Amino acid sequence: MIQITNTFKVSAPEVSLTDLALSELFTVRDNHSRATDAIVHIYQVTAIPDSRRAWVYHRWQNDRLAYTNGHFRVVLYDLRPDSSTFGLLQVLHVGIDQPVLLEIPPLVVHGVQNIGSETATFINMPTRPWCPADPDKMRLPEKDPRIPFNFDV
Repeated sequence: MIQITNTFKVSAPEVSLTDLALSELFTVRDNHSRATDAIVHIYQVTAIPDSRRAWVYHRWQNDRLAYTNGHFRVVLYDLRPDSSTFGLLQVLHVGIDQPVLLEIPPLVVHGVQNIGSETATFINMPTRPWCPADPDKMRLPEKDPRIPFNFDV
């Protein structure tokens, strides 16, 4: 359904230069990943405890979501009628204990919940730039009856 890029934690000491701190988070070591595609848009999402971003899907772009801190539940539901995983639901627990870079293709609905007790962040690097004249992001309500998942449980 999605591509989970193998990641490896790097033991790099934090380096501080006046007001600058640098820590390497992870390194991609997977020849099948599209993570090397050009970065055309990047943004950070801040999520307070129990916050949810559901449901979102795209018509054309892939989302590339990097989870390296906090504790998140990512839920995926495949809407692609010609896919071998059509109609399947997948739940992932990611973040500081399981850092990952997820690549989610078009028409795979996804939702994210911060299941930790502290505010956490993740990064999105979609494969297409934001176009206000023709937005690609589609939304469905959190309680959409077509998606067999309840964030309250």
